Amino acid sequence: MSDIAVVMELAGDAWARGEDGSLRILQVGDTLSTGEVLVTAAGTRISLDFGGGEQVVFTGEQNIPMTESMAAGTVPAPVENIVQDQSIDDLLAALEGEGDLLDDLEAPAAGAEGGDGGDGHGFVRLDRISEEVGDQEFNFEGTETDGFEVQFAAGELPEEEEPVVEEPVEEPIVEEPVVEEPEEEEPAEEEPVFVAPPTDPAIPAPVPEPAPEPEPEPEPEPEPEPEPEPEPEPEPEPEPEPEPEPEPEPEPEPEPEPEPEPEPEPEPEPEPEPEPEPEPEPEPEPEPEPEPEPEPEPIGIANMTAHTSGQGESSGNYANNNGLTSAAIANHQSAVVSYVDGYYGVDHKSQTDSMGIDTNEALLVHLSGPVSSVTFEINGQVAGSYWHAFNADGGRVGGGPLSGIGEQTFALEGEGEYFKYIAFDGGQLTGGGQPLGADFLIKPLSYVDMGGNSGNFEPFVVQETEVEIETETATYNATTDDDTFDGEDGVVDTFVWTLSDVGGVDQVNNFNLSEEDALDIQDLLSNKGNDDSIEDYIQITQSGDDTTIFISTTGELGESGAGADQTIVVADTTTQEIIDHLIDQGISGLE
Repeated sequence: MSDIAVVMELAGDAWARGEDGSLRILQVGDTLSTGEVLVTAAGTRISLDFGGGEQVVFTGEQNIPMTESMAAGTVPAPVENIVQDQSIDDLLAALEGEGDLLDDLEAPAAGAEGGDGGDGHGFVRLDRISEEVGDQEFNFEGTETDGFEVQFAAGELPEEEEPVVEEPVEEPIVEEPVVEEPEEEEPAEEEPVFVAPPTDPAIPAPVPEPAPEPEPEPEPEPEPEPEPEPEPEPEPEPEPEPEPEPEPEPEPEPEPEPEPEPEPEPEPEPEPEPEPEPEPEPEPEPEPEPEPEPEPEPIGIANMTAHTSGQGESSGNYANNNGLTSAAIANHQSAVVSYVDGYYGVDHKSQTDSMGIDTNEALLVHLSGPVSSVTFEINGQVAGSYWHAFNADGGRVGGGPLSGIGEQTFALEGEGEYFKYIAFDGGQLTGGGQPLGADFLIKPLSYVDMGGNSGNFEPFVVQETEVEIETETATYNATTDDDTFDGEDGVVDTFVWTLSDVGGVDQVNNFNLSEEDALDIQDLLSNKGNDDSIEDYIQITQSGDDTTIFISTTGELGESGAGADQTIVVADTTTQEIIDHLIDQGISGLE
């Protein structure tokens, strides 16, 4: 199939039906191919360009096959039958002037080839003429034809007969005017028939139709013979008068009967006592209409809590592998829920980071009732981040990595599974250079509850949206040498180690967890893969009053810290304090 037409304009409905019967909705700019059928609905107007530079318009309800004959150059030009103003002016001038009209018209083409092969016309071309002839009378006495040939047809004109344009013949025929004489009856008024001389070399002049023969007058019907008058019926003979009947003899008067003796009046019977009317049966009490089932309570957001250490793939300060901990019911002491243009995140008070959920931060959403699924909109960077679902008892029932940004629906895989808490944990992507951390916000949109009822979440009102950070901070960066760091009282001290500064044994003094002091060793563990054991990269032991941290950036630690390329001694701390602190910083798997 090849494209033969382009849809230029379309008002209404149109389709292209393929050879297999399938329908394709057409729009402006679409193409039609050979073998397809243009299908239009009632009231539709469509304009097609077949490549000839002019548009062809189809209207109404149609089924038009697209064939090779409709390709460019073969569609009839829409101006083929238009009468040009100049042609009309030339014809009027010839009629008003003197001389023969045939002198001003083009000579007809001779032979089978005809003219110069063009499609133009020097005269008015009419495809069809349809007019009604009324009862007008025409008088042609003394009419000058001025070169026009007039033919009169005898007899009455047929009623409402349409003139027929004869098929063109090889030679134009011009007949002489003929006047037929009527026979024995007055000639009927005759209608003039105008035969135009041929002017278009491509179309010969039409041959005038012969005048119709007069219809013979119908013979008069014979008068009906008069019916004979009916004979009068004979008068009936008079009936004889009846003889009078004799008068009847009078009957004798009957003797009077003796008066009967009066019977004694009977004693009146006592009237029976009326039977008591039965008491009407009580109408049955109508059954109470069943109370309508109460509409389900809408699910809302009961609370949100912010945490400075997310669960990640394993555990965090608000949850562990089994479920939520007691720390989940309230914000972490150094974080609050942030609110930015309808989105929610975590504001870590001890850091000047963004208001989103960053690496090692988590936002826990507490729902007012159990749901089978929820839909949130995620905005920002979710690098390595996870979501986790918990039931009403706090047990972990599902979760997984965030798939990206935009609207996402979170549901459990098994049927009949429901959850009441959902957490969003910030993560990071490692390997191949500098780690890529998370920074994203969430917006609750809708839910489906345990009964299959859906609804939209109402916005959660955050009590505290702005946090003023007045605490003084200090940052200490390790080097490849043996470093000694002395933290300051009343200051948030942060001690940082990177892969580029690995080496030696570093001493940290005055490390105070109550002042939000932090050990940042994330970069030293960035080479650890998901399947690697954490014990091959970090070991924590107690040495008197101090805690010693052995780290192998290549994952080659042996017993008692053998093979460590970085050692950190934190004075006046316990092993459990350091383990809890590092878990709070997002390092999972420590025990």
